[in-house]
Amino acid sequence: MDGDLVTYHVDPDLTRDQMLRQSFLQYQLVGVGEEMLFRGVIQRSLFNLYSKGFSKGFSRWSSILTASAIFGAAHTGQGFTATPAAAFLMGVYFGWLYHPADGDFNLVEPIAVHSWWDTILVHRMLSESQFTERSEGETAKNANLASGSRFYPLFGFRSRF
Repeated sequence: MDGDLVTYHVDPDLTRDQMLRQSFLQYQLVGVGEEMLFRGVIQRSLFNLYSKGFSKGFSRWSSILTASAIFGAAHTGQGFTATPAAAFLMGVYFGWLYHPADGDFNLVEPIAVHSWWDTILVHRMLSESQFTERSEGETAKNANLASGSRFYPLFGFRSRF
């Protein structure tokens, strides 16, 4: 990650340390929610569907790969934290953790790994980023993008959680 290209425009009373502390809980919960949806609902439903006409082994891997493709597509446009290809590969790993053998389903491991992975990435991203106080009257709709750097408005960041 090239942190010097990322600039956050934040409220004047928000510090980098506050963002790091608050992002910890946020990104722990992202892993929980995404794994419950992509593995617990989508992958399990696909496995049940595929099992009606195919072997358990084929159904297991087909459901892992299909759910991972959906997971990858859902991460399109997520910028530097995930690309569809990387998300697909991580999805295969999370899917295998969720369903390591025929008949075994366990959400705890993929939730734990996903949550910590997101937390580490975001902590690193925020640690390497620049922060600037937002200008008077500046909003996400009228922010100055002339600098050419990636721009992430975080107005009221601490009140969003």
